[in-house]
Amino acid sequence: MPSHQSRARKPPDLPDAAQAPPPFRDQNPLAFNVVQGVARIAAYGKRVMDYTREHRPDGSGWDWLDRPGFKIFWDAPVVVIISGPVGDCNRAGQNLMLSAHARGLGTCWVGSPMLWLSAPEVRTELRIPSALMPVAVLCLG
Repeated sequence: MPSHQSRARKPPDLPDAAQAPPPFRDQNPLAFNVVQGVARIAAYGKRVMDYTREHRPDGSGWDWLDRPGFKIFWDAPVVVIISGPVGDCNRAGQNLMLSAHARGLGTCWVGSPMLWLSAPEVRTELRIPSALMPVAVLCLG
């Protein structure tokens, strides 16, 4: 196992490094949900694929569901879900990616789990605050 993967298992300061300034009064803060463990994350990836196959809307852009060997999280040891206002989440995701890069870690912003993350039961299971919408999902490793 490459050394960068072992370091990615415990990213204690990366969410802190990604945070934007505190929210203005009456605005929702950001939430960072950190999921760890290759097997756990791979199981979530399978659930994403199954859920998306069953619930995808009509139209194009879903061809990734039919790619042989496609993995949602590509065996990442850590996934970070950022929820809150879109612009703030995008800035936080960018900051997290830059901070991880400075520490020698790779990142990948993935959009494929977004339909799955919109399901209320998934948000409850992952403890995503009900007042916040998941906006960014990043693989780290």
